[in-house]
Amino acid sequence: MMLSPIIAAIRERCPSFANRIAGAADYDALEESTRVDVPAAFVVPMDDQADAVANGSNDVRQGLEDRFRVVVLLSNTADQRGQASYDQVHLIRAELWAGILGWEPDADHNPIEYRGGDLIARSRAFLIWGFDFSAMTEITEEDTYRGTALGALPNLETVTIDLDAVDPADANVTSPGPDGRSEAGATLTIPTE
Repeated sequence: MMLSPIIAAIRERCPSFANRIAGAADYDALEESTRVDVPAAFVVPMDDQADAVANGSNDVRQGLEDRFRVVVLLSNTADQRGQASYDQVHLIRAELWAGILGWEPDADHNPIEYRGGDLIARSRAFLIWGFDFSAMTEITEEDTYRGTALGALPNLETVTIDLDAVDPADANVTSPGPDGRSEAGATLTIPTE
């Protein structure tokens, strides 16, 4: 899933961040920074989880859960025990829920679901909290090598049919089955769009 639409939605719908939201590939470096205006948020990709392909299925279909984390930095300077910051966690969570929970980030994904949250780190400067979200999508044959290979085949334009009919009363048939002579045939042209 692309993170840019999620970042834009949080920026637009969650006023507490006052545009202090960005994407990040890794949030470990955020803990070391002390020059961040807070509250601030970073949208971080997480691992995805795929369902198994159904046994006996003729095509490739897998459910895929795309996951991401919204890492929130809150000021911890007023109360280094973190009590005041933790109260902010609940307010920010409610704002994130109102901003993106149940929203479909694109045509391929189901609505975003909440997966939970946890304390990432706490220092004298910051309380860093992570909110986990996910959205389901589906891997289809068109997304796979098989779909690519089938898509590269030429269009079916003509079908030729030769019929070798079995007539049990035919004196030329010495054993059951076709005799190798074509009694009827047709060539069909398939219209193209």
